[in-house]
Formats: sequence, structure tokens, C-alpha cells
Amino acid sequence: MDVPGSFLHDDEGSYEVPPAPFLIRGDPFSEGPEMQPDFLTVAKFGNPPTELPRSNGRTSGRRLALAQWLTSEENPLTARVWVNRVWHHHFGRGIVSSLDNFGVVGERPTHPELLDWLAVEFMENGWSTKELHRTIMTSEAYKMGSAFDNEQNSLADLENHLLWKYRPQRLEAEAIRDVMMATSGGIDLAVGGEPIFPYIPQEILDTAILFGRWDNQVDGPEVWRRSLYVYRRRTLSFPFFETFDLPDQNQTINTRNTSTVAPQALTLMNNPFVLNQAELFSNRVEETVPYDIDQQVEMVYRTALTRPPTEEEADIGRQLVELGSLDDLTHVVFNLSEFLYRR
Repeated sequence: MDVPGSFLHDDEGSYEVPPAPFLIRGDPFSEGPEMQPDFLTVAKFGNPPTELPRSNGRTSGRRLALAQWLTSEENPLTARVWVNRVWHHHFGRGIVSSLDNFGVVGERPTHPELLDWLAVEFMENGWSTKELHRTIMTSEAYKMGSAFDNEQNSLADLENHLLWKYRPQRLEAEAIRDVMMATSGGIDLAVGGEPIFPYIPQEILDTAILFGRWDNQVDGPEVWRRSLYVYRRRTLSFPFFETFDLPDQNQTINTRNTSTVAPQALTLMNNPFVLNQAELFSNRVEETVPYDIDQQVEMVYRTALTRPPTEEEADIGRQLVELGSLDDLTHVVFNLSEFLYRR
């Protein structure tokens, strides 16, 4: 295979890297001096090799050198960036809030020693993200409640940068869909397979750019798979996800925006998928505890919110079922802030 610049090499001798000239003003026809690979000076410690040729001579070894430098104990930047992003995932704000900028113009870490310790622990645990999740989620900081209030702390740290209480966070768009299906009992947890195409009204499909595909499927068990399997098109976002701040799929972002707008409430009240899941949830409850409204209300709260209802909530829930239906109660629970937020 004779392709200029290809890393594939099946001929005799060792692979020779083609020249890489500096392109003046980015013009491919305006070549400057030949360039050599190196690492960013600001992130480089010592003098790591830029090439680690393989004994078979089939590649230059530049990618191997890059991989080893990225994961070297002499280069803590990679581990620090990753543990900071995982911390952001759990707390809604990184130890360094500018996730994509650890430089001079980025934000200062609120807990620099903690960031260093987590990075070292991460590397010593074999770069295991699962262990990192376990470390963070068993910490006192993660176990704190968001309802805790302290006037002195509020005055000293209004934005809660020092984590004196937990920061409430709304679930991501995909997680909202998944948690509804998990609560209703309809979720399909099968791993792998073809993507799914949740139903999108034809009037929306008609306004989308025609390139690409969207094989509409009727809402039902075949599409009640985790949102990981929802087909993605750059030119057409799944409306349910878009309503709950799915990022622009044409861009790379470091953190998602979280808005609170009227279409979100309207979607939770009127969207056919939400209504179907509320009905499925009520059927599940009714089959488990038939003819006992008090037990049904109890099960709804324990299943959806992982707690029993208060006396007031139990009374209101009972009235809602008696005057309306169990579907009404499960639908209301899906609309509660407590159901949509990590607290």
C-alpha cells in the first residue's frame, strides 16, 4: 500500500517518516522549514523521547512515545485533567472549574492538594476510573445533603466552592429518559446491538435537513433501551434530549449548560413517551399491590424517590388516586424536582 504519509509499512527495511514541513500561514503550497515532533514545553518534564521505534520497523514509534508520555508518572497533567472531569460529573463543578483550561488564564483549583492526591491515587490504582468513582462517591463531601443550611458558611462561601453542602444537579437529558424507564420497569438493559430511533413527529422531520436517516419507531418495548443507543444525527437532535439541554452535536464542549425553561415543564406534562412511562409505572404498582391505595402511594414514592412519602404527601397522593387515577400520581411524581435532580 503506497500512500504518502501512511504509517503502514510492509516493505523491506524500517519505516521512514515522510517530511513534515511548516506550512506558512497554513497554506499547503507554501512550505517552510521541516518540523520535528515534540511535546508542549509547558507540560513537559525532562526530555522524554518523541520516537520509540518497534523492533519490526513497521512504524516510527511516534504514537507509542506519545501514549507513554501521556500516561507517564512524570506527566501528571493527564491524570489531573481526568480526575477533575470525573469530580465535575459527580459535583457539577470541577476542582478546577475550567475543565478544558489548566493554564494561566484558567480558574484556580479550589482544593489543589485534593486534586494532586486524587491524581496520584488514580495512577497508583492502575488508572481505574471505576476505583476513582468509588473513592469519590464514598467521600464525606459526596454524602452531604443539599438541604443543609448554614448562615455563616453562606456568607463566607455563597457559591459553595468549598463544598460545605452538596450542590443540587439536574440529571442530563439522556439520564432523565433512562430513569423514567427504570422507574416504570420498562427499560431494556440489553448490551450492544442496533441503534434505536425513538418516535419524532413528522412535522419535525420535514423541517430537518434531508441528508442522513431517521427510521421512526413506534414508542414501545423495542425502543425502551438506554439512551446510549439512541441514533445520533448532527443535523437532527432528538427533541426530548434537545429540550433538556443536549449540546450542539456539531461542537465539542467541556461542560453542558443547564437551563430551566417552560418547554421542559410542557414536555414532562404532555410528551407521549412520558405519559406512556407513567401509565406503565402505574400498571407495575397496581399489579404489585392491588386494591390498596395507601400501599400504592407508598410504593410509588419508594420506587421513584427512594423514600417513603410524608404524611402530607400520602394524603395528597391518596386523594389524587381516588379523584383521578394512579396514572395521575405516577405522572406527577415524574414531574417533581426531586425526581429530576441529584440532591
